[in-house]
Amino acid sequence: MEKKKNIHKKKKVMVKCESYNFGPFTIERIGRNTIYKSNLSKKEHIENIQRIKDNRPKHKKEIDDKITRLIEIIETYDPFLLMQKIVSDYKISNLEDYKESEEKRLEVFIEYAQSLIVSCKKYGWDQSPSDEIFEEFSKLIKEVVFDTVWYFGSEFADNYSDDPDTKKKEEIRFKSIMRFLIQRGDSFESHDEEMINDLFVKHSNFFETHFKLTYHQIIKGIYSIKQSINDNLNAQLQVMIELKKSHKIFCDWAPKQKEINTIEELKETFNKLPEVKKNHERAAKLQPKENYMIINPSNKIPENLLDLFSTELGNNEMFLQFNKCWVINDSIINEKPLIKHQNKYYCFFYPILGRNIRQILESMIKEKDEEYFAEYYLKRGRDSYLENKATMYFQDIFPNAKIFQNLKYRINKEEFETDIIVEFDRNLLIIEAKANALKLSSRRGSLVAIKTDSKKILKKAYEQAIRTRNYIQNTENAKFTSKDGREITIDSNNFENIYLVNVTLDKLDFLATELDDMKIFGLNKSDNWFWSVYLNDLRIISELVEFPSEFLLYLDRRLQVIEHQFHSSDELDYFMFFLEQGLYFESEDLLGINKFVPYGYTDKLDRYYFFKEGSVSSGDKPILNISEDYRDLILAIESTGKEYFSTVSTLLLNLSEEGRIDILENLNKISEQLKLDNQSHNFTLPISELNIGFTFCIGYSEDYFTNDKLEKYCRTKMEQLKVDSWVVIKFIKEINLKELDFDIYFSVDSNKKIVAEDLEKFKMNKIDKYFSKHNKIGRNEPCPCGSGKKYKKCCGKLI
Repeated sequence: MEKKKNIHKKKKVMVKCESYNFGPFTIERIGRNTIYKSNLSKKEHIENIQRIKDNRPKHKKEIDDKITRLIEIIETYDPFLLMQKIVSDYKISNLEDYKESEEKRLEVFIEYAQSLIVSCKKYGWDQSPSDEIFEEFSKLIKEVVFDTVWYFGSEFADNYSDDPDTKKKEEIRFKSIMRFLIQRGDSFESHDEEMINDLFVKHSNFFETHFKLTYHQIIKGIYSIKQSINDNLNAQLQVMIELKKSHKIFCDWAPKQKEINTIEELKETFNKLPEVKKNHERAAKLQPKENYMIINPSNKIPENLLDLFSTELGNNEMFLQFNKCWVINDSIINEKPLIKHQNKYYCFFYPILGRNIRQILESMIKEKDEEYFAEYYLKRGRDSYLENKATMYFQDIFPNAKIFQNLKYRINKEEFETDIIVEFDRNLLIIEAKANALKLSSRRGSLVAIKTDSKKILKKAYEQAIRTRNYIQNTENAKFTSKDGREITIDSNNFENIYLVNVTLDKLDFLATELDDMKIFGLNKSDNWFWSVYLNDLRIISELVEFPSEFLLYLDRRLQVIEHQFHSSDELDYFMFFLEQGLYFESEDLLGINKFVPYGYTDKLDRYYFFKEGSVSSGDKPILNISEDYRDLILAIESTGKEYFSTVSTLLLNLSEEGRIDILENLNKISEQLKLDNQSHNFTLPISELNIGFTFCIGYSEDYFTNDKLEKYCRTKMEQLKVDSWVVIKFIKEINLKELDFDIYFSVDSNKKIVAEDLEKFKMNKIDKYFSKHNKIGRNEPCPCGSGKKYKKCCGKLI
């Protein structure tokens, strides 16, 4: 036991980059994270609230006036030209340059413009807008959206209260409205398409019976609409490329024409140049015959399909309800994203159709047969799909786990069911799957609806998972029955960790990522929280984690931040933050912070999946930020399959970067020492924060590991350092990861007296060895016994 290492350095990620003071509050940027701190006293805060409250009527009138002006413009000018302007201004044009954290173009501007246009009764078809009108229209669309966000944010002032629950409810309401107004898209396009296919393909006969279209015809038609728009846009792009070639030729050619006196003569001569004529001929052939937004019926796009998805101008009556034409109003465009005008079909912005396919198809089924919808689509289709997919993703995360679905059990003769149970090494996951969707009123901030929906999707899942956990913990050899009649026995003594998980078919955003806030709606924490995750987010996590202990560590740290000041509506921001920086903070790092917002971490993730979909030229797979050598060590431990292997690998992953470097450096050192002296060597790394210690050994022969000397040493160190467990990782003759082995020891009360005696002998032996080589030791120096304490506070007390 010659080499010891007593260092576990503090993890540090909180390095302030910049700070901005905006009067009532301060915003600090730490990396890509945002921290909010209030600078107001209670009196100043109340005065500020009153100012906002006094200005709300004026603010509302300003919004209404801008909407009135927008309607005037639509009634005066060609609405389709106005719509094209908005699309060109605000759609995401180039995924190669796209970053969510920097994106300023919001699809809500396009949706709002289309909703407005479809709600009007009068149009100025014969009048083309000037550049000034185009710019005014675009600017007003943007202002109305952001003014509406601010207006609903100021509702807090009208309902101001010192009661913390009231404040929290107003915050939840505002976040819901913000999401409804601003956020678009829950998944990557390919993941959405796969989900839609799995949900609806089995209902093809229903669609054919009621709509004279099979499911495949509907989906093929929808994607053909997308392809038609893309083809036309690509054609227009090629036209621009040909015209740019001519422009370059002109820029080189024109300055040399000294004898040409008029513009007309210059143009005529230029257009006769052979190379220019060829460019113009190619451009003419490529030029689409019609507006790229026009969708023509074809074999791939049946006319009755276009009619199903189309509305006519003036039909958006629902948008005139509430406050007339406010952004938050219901709009027909979500169920009828196309516009039919003069027997032509227009798709101004495909994502409005693409994102709403599931909602549209569900509405089609429900409208025709509510009983079929409830029994065959919801109960037998959607619910089982969610459970099966969740099971598949957890199987990907835990390749060698035992996974059970739909297990039934009895408590006092009453039968209950749990959706999924995963047994993996010393870990048990109890998983509930909730396919219920958030109602539209919940998404728009109705607190009554949010309470009802959170009860069905979150609270019910949590209570069911806790009931199953309690049954397992309180019942010796808990009995379950599978669907095929098999009896499954689960013994809680076999598990160190029990995790509760809720998988949802609807993306709940902050309702799931900030569970602590849901306590005001009756989601009361048991002894530990659960993890609620959207199915397609779980899919991404299952595709990115490289080994099970990585996921287990994420789950541990993810559950720890629920009650902190962390605020993010996106689970994947948390996950990417974990991959890059560990999702770990010392408690003092968060002191004085009102809100900590990890944001923009999904940029690399987006790039990777865009690359997989073929939308961008490159994209690296995001992976956990650890070295290759350390990754190999973790994989080697997991590959043993030995009991407690996930405990050991997760503990090693839990070390700081400095701790990981210490291990790799010292493994190399003891390997070199063995080569020099043909003697066994080891080093020790106690981790008091984790209540554990590690010893890494390289033995010259197997005999080094077969006697009880090594175990005795570990138990002595456990007693000395007052930790509850100790891990020994063993190599024979060389650091060969394929032949790695480990043991883990736990504190046992029955042998503590013997261990204490061994400790005293161990310490005295170390002290004697030290003084055999040294005359004295300073009182403030580390004690030679290896306790990590100063000599004066350890063995020096006895002298």
